[in-house]
Amino acid sequence: MQATAQFLQNYREYIRRHAGSLAFALGLGAAGASAAYYAYQSASSRLADSLGGPGSGSRRLGAETARQQQQKDADENLANHFVSVQTISDTTTLPQMLEELERHLNRAASLDALVLRLRQLKGGDSEIEATKHALWRELAEAGFARTASAIWLLPLLQLLLRVQLNILGRQLFMESNLLEPRGRPGAWRAQPMRLSPTELIRVGKGAQEQFLEYAHYLPERSVQATVERHKLAAYAALEGLELTQPLTAEQVHEVLSEMAAEFEEAVRLSGGWVDLALPSAEDAARYFASFRRAPPDNSALVPGPQVAITDEEIVRAMVEEVEQVMSRPLFCAALKASVDEVIRQVQELVQRELGDAQLPMAKVVPRVSLVADALLKPDGAIRQSVLTAIASLPEVERLAASVYSFGPQ
Repeated sequence: MQATAQFLQNYREYIRRHAGSLAFALGLGAAGASAAYYAYQSASSRLADSLGGPGSGSRRLGAETARQQQQKDADENLANHFVSVQTISDTTTLPQMLEELERHLNRAASLDALVLRLRQLKGGDSEIEATKHALWRELAEAGFARTASAIWLLPLLQLLLRVQLNILGRQLFMESNLLEPRGRPGAWRAQPMRLSPTELIRVGKGAQEQFLEYAHYLPERSVQATVERHKLAAYAALEGLELTQPLTAEQVHEVLSEMAAEFEEAVRLSGGWVDLALPSAEDAARYFASFRRAPPDNSALVPGPQVAITDEEIVRAMVEEVEQVMSRPLFCAALKASVDEVIRQVQELVQRELGDAQLPMAKVVPRVSLVADALLKPDGAIRQSVLTAIASLPEVERLAASVYSFGPQ
């Protein structure tokens, strides 16, 4: 996988740039990522020294061979863990979260109330006809908004989870390789480094769970705002189109593409993806307080001179890294490529549904609205193909590799 090679290259490049300032510490962010790679590089070098030293050329050759094998093993260890993190994200965490996303989208973008009001209208006088027309316009906007929201929310959730799991996975990998079971520092188990760190951080179970709970904020609190913004986008995109006007599959694609561009610009002007997908520090405190069942264990204190780090501080540090990643062009490029892929597959689905037919907008809207189900339901017609395609995009692979290795910043 190209991404695997890329993140290993990122590790090496980071070490090369910061070799003079690296500390033997397991921390959060760039310093911790550097420590992980530096640990196995140092262990390899020391093994070579112990086998080489003064003596025959054959001993030096043997040391070089051992060093190369040590680095190869370390590379494979890193690569295998990196791949496993991506697999967990795609096959375990994401499907569970998509059920939650679907539930909240159905609640925020339900068409049932509008349909019921239309059915209750009887008679044909001018006032009732005007009300029916207004309700049909609102129904059309809501139907397009439902699917357009799913087009953005699915890849946004997929990338958010991937970023979170790569940050946490990197941290847990470092813990397992730089800290002995009792909290004593070591490096790659077989070659202890006798480190004397001033501060080592272990992320406890409580902190891990609270960090991952941030992903729930997107479906629980961000869906409503996303739907409302898409209704405004639908109003603009459908303006000038009459309810009786025939629509082709290509016109549906044009409307959804226009709405996607409008939504992207609205998010950019209102604070970016961080503001949409993650709570502020104040909102997070209220959000988690509403369902937290037990206080944090605050057990992140690991040997060091008067260093006490609480779960909240650790979680905040990891969330800040998520925010930094989501603010970078690399994330925006991955999200844009993902949305483009979703729109492409949606276009193919609508084309299959409509064929060459030109149906009135009133008949097209229900079909467009159901595309959201095709994206989000477990048995949705294109859900799995969309998720697989997004995970395989070069932009998404580069994003994951960069986050795991704390690469280009």
